[in-house]
Amino acid sequence: MSYFICRRAFRDAKGPVSTGSVIDPVEIKRFRFRLQEGHIVEVTEQNFEQYATLFEQRYGITIPKLDEVPSKESDEEKELLAKRVEELGLDLPEDLTFEQVLEAVEKAEKAEKAEKAEKAEKAEKEAKAKAEEEAKAKAEEEAKAKAEEEAKAAPVAKATAKAKVTENK
Repeated sequence: MSYFICRRAFRDAKGPVSTGSVIDPVEIKRFRFRLQEGHIVEVTEQNFEQYATLFEQRYGITIPKLDEVPSKESDEEKELLAKRVEELGLDLPEDLTFEQVLEAVEKAEKAEKAEKAEKAEKAEKEAKAKAEEEAKAKAEEEAKAKAEEEAKAAPVAKATAKAKVTENK
């Protein structure tokens, strides 16, 4: 089990985030950036003592133990996640944690979105190819019609020319 805690105070869209406060990653804009910069740190079982002494000595703050931190996922979030799993038709094992299920759902949604985009792109290519095919067919028909008209016009012109020549004699 782990949780995130603010190591260096910063201002977020919802207001200031003070040092030592437990953070829910969903609520913070640009969370990954803050985590990479060191403004936010992840407290786990392995590094709990290190961060507990750091926050106590440097800031005079006692950070909560891992089992004292309130659960991130509420009943509402679990229900919404269960609905999303059902909608996607995922078959997930029961022993997964909330975060693992959330990650699996996000991956499935991303894959579904990519599949939809691929289908749309394929349909667009097919429509474009069909339109080009129709344009070629139409151009061929026009060329045939024009050739037929020219073919009909040429003998008539020859016949009229012969008639004129015979009349002049």
